[in-house]
Amino acid sequence: MEGTRLMPLAFEWLGIAEGATNDARGALALVGVGQSVVVAGSFPHREQRAIIVLAGDEAGDTLTDTTLIDLDISLLAPSGRILFANHQTMNMANATNPAGIPPEVTGKGFQILNLLMMEVTEYGRHVLTATIAVAGIEPQTKTRNIYVVRPPAA
Repeated sequence: MEGTRLMPLAFEWLGIAEGATNDARGALALVGVGQSVVVAGSFPHREQRAIIVLAGDEAGDTLTDTTLIDLDISLLAPSGRILFANHQTMNMANATNPAGIPPEVTGKGFQILNLLMMEVTEYGRHVLTATIAVAGIEPQTKTRNIYVVRPPAA
C-alpha cells in the first residue's frame, strides 16, 4: 500500500461487559457486552462489570517489547463524587506468533481487561473514563456512560 500512512497508536475501544474470559485460542470472549444500565432497588448497590480497553498500532513502530503503557480508569457519580480511580503502568508483553502471521503484517495492539466492582449510591448518569498514555504519543481518553436507574414499578 504505497503512499498509505499507517496510524500510530490509537485508543480504539472502551467497552463494558458483564463478564469476560479467554476462549481456547486465547482470544478475549465477552458476555453481556454494552451493559450500561444498572437497576438498583436500594443503596448501596454493588455490581461487577468488565472494563475493556483496546488499542492498536497499525504501523507497528510505537509498541515494542520495552513499551510502558500507563492506564488510568475512573468512575464518577452524578454528584461528582469519585467512586473508583485506578492507575497502573504495564510493560508491553513480548510478542508471540502462534498463528504464523507473516512479517509484512506490521500491526500490533493490546487489550486490557479490568474487573470493576461498582458500589453506587445514587441514581443517574455515571461516567466511566479511561486514559492510555505511551511515551512520545499524546494521551488518549475515552468515556462511557453507565446509567443507574430504579427498577420498573410492579
